[in-house]
Amino acid sequence: MFLQTRKKIYLKLSLMKIPEMKDARVAIITSEWNGEITSALLNGCMSILKKVILKKKNIIQLSVPGSFELPSAAKMLVEHKKVDAVICLWVHHQRGNAAR
Repeated sequence: MFLQTRKKIYLKLSLMKIPEMKDARVAIITSEWNGEITSALLNGCMSILKKVILKKKNIIQLSVPGSFELPSAAKMLVEHKKVDAVICLWVHHQRGNAAR
């Protein structure tokens, strides 16, 4: 209960700091690697963007196979789709013993 209330308060405070971007064009590029985690990141990102961008058509979504493709996809979107911002979502997970 306390954690849910704390998250809601944090979300409200976070949204206060985000300027209204009703005419902004924003692209979100998501890595398909570790898709279970990146899809959750995408859902969270979309929920925030829908609150600050009034036109849903101004949000562009794109998936790439891994993190290696993120920079070239971002460059393509900036040059050809004329977006104001690009958000890249990926997960870096290091396996093995962290105490090496």
